[in-house]
Amino acid sequence: MTIAKSKPLGDDHVGASWPELRPKTLKRRVVNHAQMPPVEAVIKWTLRFHDEGKRPAMLVVPGATAADRMGWYRKYLSEEWVSFRPETVEDIVSEGARDWVDQTILTNFTNRIALAKVPEETRHDLPRWFPPDETWELVWALAAVPTFVVEEPLRGLVDQSHYLFHEVYRVLWELRFRVTENKDFKPALEFFQATMRWLTASHLSTTDQAMLEAAGVTRRINSEQERFDVLCFLITLAEHNAILNRCVFCFDGLERAIRPEKRPLLREMSQFLATIDRWIRMAQAPIGVLIGMDASSRQMAALQRLNAKLADEIEAGLAWTT
Repeated sequence: MTIAKSKPLGDDHVGASWPELRPKTLKRRVVNHAQMPPVEAVIKWTLRFHDEGKRPAMLVVPGATAADRMGWYRKYLSEEWVSFRPETVEDIVSEGARDWVDQTILTNFTNRIALAKVPEETRHDLPRWFPPDETWELVWALAAVPTFVVEEPLRGLVDQSHYLFHEVYRVLWELRFRVTENKDFKPALEFFQATMRWLTASHLSTTDQAMLEAAGVTRRINSEQERFDVLCFLITLAEHNAILNRCVFCFDGLERAIRPEKRPLLREMSQFLATIDRWIRMAQAPIGVLIGMDASSRQMAALQRLNAKLADEIEAGLAWTT
């Protein structure tokens, strides 16, 4: 089990990760954690990630304050439940889980996948050189696994040249070739860096373009939807290759985005959740989202006014707590 870019879950961690949670003398709110919903239901939800039947893409963790919810997250991540979370990539209490409100969902999600660590159980089966870089371990792992497999329905996507995933597959094969057929990592690193600039819609140099075109990549990833889809594809492909079992990402503090000036972020969150849901239905993507928020009637009414679609999704995400 791996917690992406998370520190030990002690009291020091809470202060280091979320500075605003530091207690204030005489104003500290007494929290009755017994009022928080039980962890067991969410554990059961994660155990359904590989079931063929439909399962929710997102659950809401309600709590009046960030401190309330932090207590719940710490219980969820405790040793008590570790045996139920094998080979899991979890980003629950990192800075990214809190700072997304000040970013875009796409930027936040991309950065968190880039920083995600391959589970320890999987690392033992990878070559000694793994990883050659501190970021994008999931992509390096796809280049490192001894046998690279693509199962249905992903196979149907990569086999057809009109799908963007056909070209994603080609760059992964080229990266694998450069890793195995060269005495040093320089050719692989150069191609890897060009590939990641391509996948993240960053500027491509003339050299980048030449390397990618030589590998059969001619199109560009321009839209936000394509970038979301590519990230879901990579996570699902990592599960096919036994690199991970499932991924859980938390986005805490939705109440901080329930403001008129945050309407674009709320729309993007709805788009993001719809993308995850589509990938679950289409390819059993092993991805789940937790949204932490103050789900009081006042906040829910405000969200309904700003984005009725997302409010309905949040309402559905609260069903497990009743």
